Amino acid sequence: MKVIGVVCSLRKNSNTYILVELALGSAMKAGAETELLAMSGKQIAPCHGCSACRDSGTCRIEDDMQEWLVKFEQAQAIIFGTPVYFFNLSGSAKILMDRLFPLYIFGKLTNKIGGVIAVANSLGHTGVWHTYTTFFNAAHMLSADFVSAFAGLEGEVRKDRHAVQASKELGRQVVDLASCQFKYPAEYPEPLYKLVANKYGIDQSPHRGRFEK
Repeated sequence: MKVIGVVCSLRKNSNTYILVELALGSAMKAGAETELLAMSGKQIAPCHGCSACRDSGTCRIEDDMQEWLVKFEQAQAIIFGTPVYFFNLSGSAKILMDRLFPLYIFGKLTNKIGGVIAVANSLGHTGVWHTYTTFFNAAHMLSADFVSAFAGLEGEVRKDRHAVQASKELGRQVVDLASCQFKYPAEYPEPLYKLVANKYGIDQSPHRGRFEK
């Protein structure tokens, strides 16, 4: 079993990094193969919105995300770690989410376990939670728990005893959930908005025939 942790902070040795590393340490102790991916120092450009991946299944942007897409596809569980900037996930975290579109569009994230660690100075955890919950639902991933951490200065998150223990538990939890091999029923291989469009030819958009003429 492969568990990857993604640190969506551009700061080295960030508070987010500390907690994701703790989560992966627990996942390893639970028997998983783990790998930490940090966006710091990586070249990952924003999605161009070109839709080329809809046909080819691959992204045409040549950067470090090409290698990461393979890692995401191979993993059974993914822990996303992000700092909170302006009451929601960081810009780099959103860029990463957008660049996962080639996997999403072909259902290659389906049934993977997703966990989240968010580090804020005071507020904003709820925005992160809502964004990732929506992403997991749309991608037909299975959601593990959410860790809220409080920190400002570098390394300060180690003082957040709750977040430290919760991150460790999250690492074990994603392994346990993946071991249970939960899956969406075979007749529901994709989210309902896509299934209805494909099965009945009714687009979800109000501007493309959703309502009767």
